[in-house]
Amino acid sequence: MNYILLLLLTLSGIKHQRHEVWSEGNIKFVLDYARFYRSDSLSEVEFYLLIDAKTLPSSVSQYQTEVILTNSQNKSSTSRWDSKLDKRRFGTIVDMFRVFVKPDTYKVEVNIRAGKSSGNINTGFAIEPMPHNLAISDPEVALKFFDDSTSKFYKHGVAILPNPSHTFQPPSDTLRFYYEIYGIKPDTGYVVLNHVIQDTMGNMLISLSPRVIRKKKRSSLPWADKIPISNLSPGPYYLTIHATDLSTGKRTLQSVNFFYVKPEVVQETFPDSLLQYLEFINYFASEQEQRELKNLTGDAKKGFLIRFWKKYDPDPSTPANEFLPAFIERVRYADKNFSFIGKKGRYSDRGRIYIKYGPPDQIERKSQSWASKDVIKWIYYKRGQMEFIFVDLNQNGNYELVYSSIPEEPTREDWRQLVKEDVLDW
Repeated sequence: MNYILLLLLTLSGIKHQRHEVWSEGNIKFVLDYARFYRSDSLSEVEFYLLIDAKTLPSSVSQYQTEVILTNSQNKSSTSRWDSKLDKRRFGTIVDMFRVFVKPDTYKVEVNIRAGKSSGNINTGFAIEPMPHNLAISDPEVALKFFDDSTSKFYKHGVAILPNPSHTFQPPSDTLRFYYEIYGIKPDTGYVVLNHVIQDTMGNMLISLSPRVIRKKKRSSLPWADKIPISNLSPGPYYLTIHATDLSTGKRTLQSVNFFYVKPEVVQETFPDSLLQYLEFINYFASEQEQRELKNLTGDAKKGFLIRFWKKYDPDPSTPANEFLPAFIERVRYADKNFSFIGKKGRYSDRGRIYIKYGPPDQIERKSQSWASKDVIKWIYYKRGQMEFIFVDLNQNGNYELVYSSIPEEPTREDWRQLVKEDVLDW
């Protein structure tokens, strides 16, 4: 069987889900989770925390984490624990906690407090009954694997340090991940695993050689693996996992997002090579600001841009503007992936949405056979379930925005005629 061909035929239908959520408040942290089945009526959920140590007050020696878990019947449980702080406040802190829950929908609130500072996250998740067909758990994205059976990160023979932000940058140029497979026929046959990295357009970029695993009469299997990503351009990607049980012919897919970043430090005086990106202020500036920029040259233009982008600097106390590397990569990505017929992608509808709001949390594609016009929907969960629908109206690769769930972006009055009802049933 040609497994790579099989992957190419099935990758385009994947719905990509993202779990990581960023905090609100003074203390900055990100929360991620992965769900693992343990029986028909019980699942284990691992929650992963990545805390920006610089946002913890220097005057305190510990911080408190509080987790409130509430089910659909409004029954809740609360856990709290204290963690000591190193005197050196730099880098990040990784933490993890586990809960065992029954099938249901849940709300989770995470609060971190240190002195008078705090940060919080409110999110939710659902637990389905254990599937009886072949299935893959949520993949856990990892910073590293290590050998320590006493670590709280240890499971199934390896300790896994999670990466809740799903972001990698040099020297971390290897994507590590862990997942579990369920519903395997427990005989002496084999399971074949394929691992593929694709971009947000669905193009396959990297593929590991197939992993052929003897089942040894097990109905479930844990798997940890890694893929080199140093050859990727900066941007968002997806790891897609494909499992096949050779005894039954059953197949299943699962995917997880990640980002690869090669940061450029954009300081008070930035190089001329970045001007082509930094002077593209179209989607952030007023008409008056755009006119003013057009009339400036040389140092006057640079000075204007430094002042303009300073408004978006998340930490003005540092010499670098941390917003700009992400903005530059968005423009680069738009030009590379959304350009058409001599027009740069930054000027397209998808380019505008991508540059303003970043990569979507979920991308769905459908083809309207009645008109041969493809449809793409972008969903931003962390921004209040924002949705955008694009249609390739002229069948030239230029997907135009026809529907937006927010008033800041235009919706065409005839969008329901352009997108048929059956296509809206995503």
